[in-house]
Amino acid sequence: MSFSISVDISGAVASLSDLQKRQLPYATSRAINAVATSSRETLIALMPSLFRFRTGTQWLRRGGPTHRGWFDIKFSTKTNLVAIVQTTFDYLWLQEFGGEKRGRGPHIAVPMGKLRLKKIPPQLKPKFILAAGSSGGGALGGVLRAASLTGARSRKKQFQQFGVGFILKSNGKEFIARRVQSASQAAGIAISRPKRGTIDLMYLLVNAVHLHERMRMVPTIRNVVQREWAAAFARELEGALRTAR
Repeated sequence: MSFSISVDISGAVASLSDLQKRQLPYATSRAINAVATSSRETLIALMPSLFRFRTGTQWLRRGGPTHRGWFDIKFSTKTNLVAIVQTTFDYLWLQEFGGEKRGRGPHIAVPMGKLRLKKIPPQLKPKFILAAGSSGGGALGGVLRAASLTGARSRKKQFQQFGVGFILKSNGKEFIARRVQSASQAAGIAISRPKRGTIDLMYLLVNAVHLHERMRMVPTIRNVVQREWAAAFARELEGALRTAR
């Protein structure tokens, strides 16, 4: 996503002395970067009120070389007075502007019931439940990697999930489901059928999901700029003059 927010400092420049004008690029760059940093922090603080994070909110921030968090900044310099606050994942575009999300295949699997409330373990994801692929090698490999982190009993439970799912058509809708012994074992929504026992409806299969705009990145940054720019510019110009040689 791309949008720009500009500030006009021409009025302030007109009344500056020669020394102040020489320090202007440096001070302006520092003020832009300060406001950009504040914008990122404001966005990070806002996200938990807008989204459900199944694995915690630590993923909003930088998490090492393999994870950059949700928002990143390209800082300005005194020769390029532009700072860029950007999202680091393409899928966040739809969260900002809305639109239809489509999967790589013909369907998107929407988790149901308790699966919606927490991080879904590998052995309960659609490709593992359905044993995707002719041999299931890719799915089985994922189960093996997950099982290697747990004890023997957990490994046995994980292997029991492999390929046990099926596609259930009901009332014009399609679900990924599995049979369980009791409603308490359901990971999604438990449905009791007299002749078929208890069915665990795990995922609803849809062609596309419509996402409403809700991230509010653009208005949030604009509000931060309007609220903080004047004070940041005055502070950084004063500091630049104080350290000028």
